[in-house]
Amino acid sequence: MPFLFPEATAEILVALVITLALEGYLGGIGGVWRRYPRIGLMAQTLAGRMADKLDRDGLSEESQRFRGGLVLLVILVPTVLLGGGLQILAQESIALWVALVLVMVGTVGQRQAYAELEPVSDALLTGDFAAARRAVDPLTDQDIHGLDEAGVLKAGIEGTVLAHVRQVALPVLAAVLAGLPGLFAVTVITALGRSLPRISSAAFAAPARHLSTALTRIASPVTGLFFAFAAIGGPATHPLAAIRTGLAQRGAGAGALAVATIAGALGTKLGGPRVYAERVVPHPWLNPAAPAPSVHDLRRFQTLYALAAIVSLALLAVLLLVTLTTLP
Repeated sequence: MPFLFPEATAEILVALVITLALEGYLGGIGGVWRRYPRIGLMAQTLAGRMADKLDRDGLSEESQRFRGGLVLLVILVPTVLLGGGLQILAQESIALWVALVLVMVGTVGQRQAYAELEPVSDALLTGDFAAARRAVDPLTDQDIHGLDEAGVLKAGIEGTVLAHVRQVALPVLAAVLAGLPGLFAVTVITALGRSLPRISSAAFAAPARHLSTALTRIASPVTGLFFAFAAIGGPATHPLAAIRTGLAQRGAGAGALAVATIAGALGTKLGGPRVYAERVVPHPWLNPAAPAPSVHDLRRFQTLYALAAIVSLALLAVLLLVTLTTLP
């Protein structure tokens, strides 16, 4: 089996199943978990402090890019080593294995992505468009003031799908293939890929942003797979159309395959031009022959998202069973 740590595969899969179940049901571990540091937030804090000192005006783009890459490397290497050490120690102690699970809970955001979409849906159902537009802001980088109702719906669905890629599919894929070191690595990269562009120059943030984009593209089919299976039991959803529309976007931009899968499953079009403060950026439509999404489609997507969470647990459980039956 293609695992970096074959001797720990079963333990990693068990920890993943518990992690997704805890985070999906409880949204983490509530007030208790807030006392523990999260890898991504710690990396963002450290990178911000380093950017304040290293990202200076007057430097060439090459120098800024080099310094940004150095910051990424300085944070990434000890984090990966920490993950490897914790994984090794967890095999010898049940207390450390529990600690491993607690740390893993802080690296996924399955419930978080869903929770951020709920205020958008609630506001639209009550007819409060202004509140819906404000609520969708955390889910998109577009100018919310330029979005109509269809734009808010698309931004909410697409933002939640991309959050699933970054916060669920990518951590799961990294943990399965490379254990806790891989999980810690992608957590740091995606965290810095989102935070550095907001607090530093474009060149300084480029290494983390490009690497995060590449990882998102790799993990996008995993989200597509979860949602395609979920569409089998979804409300008036179309699993075959989901697969067909998703595969049509293979090789496209980061997350496009996952978003296209949702468009096919719901029978609605997503993508299209993106609205920013001073310009509208052309962007290809996904499933262009279908109608624009409605509030009813948003509700169906929320149900589909919940089913995808169950699918991810089921697939990991099957993988765990296969692993246990093949152990010597």
